[in-house]
Amino acid sequence: MPVSRRQLGLATGAAALMAVGAGVSWQVAGHASAQNAVTSSSRTSGPSTGPTSTTPNPTSTPTARPTGLAHGARVLFQGDSITDVNRSRVDDGPNTRASLGAGYAWLAASSCLVARPTQGLEFFNRGISGNTVADLAARWQRDTVALAPDVVSLLIGVNDYWNRHRVLGYKGSPEKYHREVDALVASTLEALPGVRIVMCEPFLLVAGPVKESWQHDFAGYRQAAADIALARGLAFVGFQSVLDLACELAPAGEWLHDGIHPTTSAAALMAREWVRVVGA
Repeated sequence: MPVSRRQLGLATGAAALMAVGAGVSWQVAGHASAQNAVTSSSRTSGPSTGPTSTTPNPTSTPTARPTGLAHGARVLFQGDSITDVNRSRVDDGPNTRASLGAGYAWLAASSCLVARPTQGLEFFNRGISGNTVADLAARWQRDTVALAPDVVSLLIGVNDYWNRHRVLGYKGSPEKYHREVDALVASTLEALPGVRIVMCEPFLLVAGPVKESWQHDFAGYRQAAADIALARGLAFVGFQSVLDLACELAPAGEWLHDGIHPTTSAAALMAREWVRVVGA
């Protein structure tokens, strides 16, 4: 069950952070509303006792079914700057701090490696800052298929929306995002039979340049990711609801300093949720 505001309110300080990281999820089957988990996705200030927005959350989200990682599994994190986080382009092998970057991918991998130190798990990061789905598709054969991963964790979408505000003439929409991501998923399932794809939800918080009005528009991208995961039976990591509930404890800027990029605290929450959904 998702953590409720009432349950969250019983914890304070570090204990509250542990509660968010350990228990928050979108664990909603079929077409049940994610509003049961959190009714606000536009956090702008500090802790509150109720919702501050009626911005819709995705209305259909898949059920997370942790199955764990197989012995010797090769796991690949793919995406944009939120995954990249200054990873090395020289040391690009598995399981090193340099190759995994300084974000949620490194923290999630580290957690799994601690839990199973003799199981031969391999974690790679090929996120590239600024990437859209189209950019990802252009390098997918080289940076994903050629690595022959057993698990592909995909977090992409914020630039597909953000470029509408910063790139003159850029044409983007939730529908376009849905088509491109679904095509990428389909081609991966065909090229790598037996691969397990983890769909991570793109996210925003109202901080820095991110305006509250953006949340309503961006909900379509989040819904598209949830719909693809549901239709194709993929694991789904609901990062937005984790961050929304974290904003009950501290202002949005404490989690995403510019409304987009996670702080260390947010990266830790994301890593914990990823491990909870995927399984160590």
